[in-house]
Formats: sequence, C-alpha cells, structure tokens
Amino acid sequence: MFIYRTYDENSKNLASTKLLARAVLGRAFMDAVGHITNSSYCGATERSLLKKDSIRFIDSNNKWFVYWCDMAELEPDYVVRKFDDLIYHLNSGKMKGLNLQTLIETYIARL
Repeated sequence: MFIYRTYDENSKNLASTKLLARAVLGRAFMDAVGHITNSSYCGATERSLLKKDSIRFIDSNNKWFVYWCDMAELEPDYVVRKFDDLIYHLNSGKMKGLNLQTLIETYIARL
C-alpha cells in the first residue's frame, strides 16, 4: 500500500484523486520491475504476465496510462522517461540491495 507524504505548492495535502492516481502509477512501476508484494496469490506464469502487462501499460500512447497521469497531474512522456531511467539503473546493478518498494514509492512521490 502506498502512503505518500508529499505536498502541493500550497503546503496542503494532495487531493485524494491525485494520491490514488500516484498509487496506481506506483503499483504499475512495482509490477513492471517484478516486485509483487504477496507472491502467494499468483504463480510464476501470472507474475510474468503481470510484469509484461505493466510494462505495456507504462506507455504514453496508452489511453489509460495517460488518464492516470492526468489524474496525478503528471506528464505521461516524463513518467515514461523516469520509468526508463529506473529500469536502466536497476539493470545496471546500481540499486542492488535497496528496498524496491520504498525506492519506487519515493520515486513516484517526487515526480
């Protein structure tokens, strides 16, 4: 579960729809990197399909991705670039040993 402690320019809590949208994007990031929090609910095949579907979801040409980015008040192309950066750094081993959930929650909150 994502709980963000980010604030808008007026130092007030973000709107609940914006928080929900950021949680959806964060979950997509988590699923795309293969971080399934409770793997007992699905087997290897299901995890693989979930990962592939999440990667396909994070695409600025996907209308649902654009919708959630709009709800989160984020530019879809920017989010895709940040996702690509995250994947690059994960694949290069620069983030080895870090807690992926905390990392991605922080990453999404800073977008």
